[in-house]
Amino acid sequence: IVDAGGPAGVRRIAVIDPDSAYDATDRHDRTYEFDRVFDESASNDEVYATTVSPLVAAVRRGMNATCFAYGMTGAGKTYTMGGDARKGVRGICSLAAEDLFDSTLHGGEAGMVQTV
Repeated sequence: IVDAGGPAGVRRIAVIDPDSAYDATDRHDRTYEFDRVFDESASNDEVYATTVSPLVAAVRRGMNATCFAYGMTGAGKTYTMGGDARKGVRGICSLAAEDLFDSTLHGGEAGMVQTV
């Protein structure tokens, strides 16, 4: 992980093409930016509050938003997005739906029409 001098708080990771060791003329290195990294101790509630809750607030203001999980097999995408009912762990989708519908029922702006 490298801080490439971007905006405050922005971190970048460089992924070096492993094949470049054999052929430096055809490198496919990639650089990705991210705002936050969560480790395995992060709860779904923490991930939701940090990443998706601001998107739900934007939706309530009339914006469009998308949240998707991307990663390798076994990384925890399904668990994070869907939760685990047997363990009483709610996923991002459930938390977002509750937040959205709760705000609609208890405090939507007067005259605002929401279609689901």
